[in-house]
Amino acid sequence: MASIRGLALNSTGIAITDGSYQVNRNLISEDAANIPGEPTIYGGIYNVSGAFSAAYRPQTLNTFIELGILGKSGGGVADTFTHYDITLGNEFNKAWTFASCALTSCDISMQAGQYSKCNFEWIGTYKKLSDTTIPAADYTHEPTMFYNAYLDNMKCRGITFRIDRPLAADDTILGSEYSQTLVQTDNLTIGGTITLSNADYDMMDNVLYTSDEGAWNNDEAKNNTTLIGDLTVKFRNPSGTVDLCQIYLDEIHVQDLNVSVTGMQRFEKTVEWRAITTSSSGITFSVP
Repeated sequence: MASIRGLALNSTGIAITDGSYQVNRNLISEDAANIPGEPTIYGGIYNVSGAFSAAYRPQTLNTFIELGILGKSGGGVADTFTHYDITLGNEFNKAWTFASCALTSCDISMQAGQYSKCNFEWIGTYKKLSDTTIPAADYTHEPTMFYNAYLDNMKCRGITFRIDRPLAADDTILGSEYSQTLVQTDNLTIGGTITLSNADYDMMDNVLYTSDEGAWNNDEAKNNTTLIGDLTVKFRNPSGTVDLCQIYLDEIHVQDLNVSVTGMQRFEKTVEWRAITTSSSGITFSVP
């Protein structure tokens, strides 16, 4: 039985701000031609999924981002990924533990005026017969704060990262209502947004111009440039004395530019980007 309210990945308590799960039994009903209803209902495929959010504490969360989603540490992505038991418990000594779970996505967000945040989504396979005790979450590791975050030489109001590994619990066979494995259904992607400051326009030009503005003849060579280059984001502790984490992206490309204004308010300028992902490059997390 759990004695602590919260969430755990295996035996690690996570300092969450919120969490949830949903179980879907995918009921099967018999089609009836002679009555206007459902005369019989049976259980179908068992699915469970959930989500949780937390302040970004790199010392705790980077391991789960790297091994649980990217599949490896030190840069790049791997074919395999770590599975977990995920437990959510309340203050009444009641917990729910799900087995053979995997993290499907992670959003890391840093906005001016806030601490950085992580949002995770996960899917699982089945409910365990016995529930895991949730260890106390570790609050000794400090979260990263906006005023001690550094994004190369760029002035911006915020940045988000999203790592998405699409997984599905659809490896089903005759003789069981449970998926036999969690299956990757599409390519892993890394992307995000950068909200530019009032006076920062350089990155806008990377979206607005393709470098082919003067090459209108069909037989002229075209570049159609989208490459920005690499990107480094550093996070320090709230007092600015300790480097907590560095996130390095080998190669990012601009995708969209959104510009808007209302009345005499400032122009909002947001650039959406994508990063390459290979077995050896893409995104690298490092903790001193």
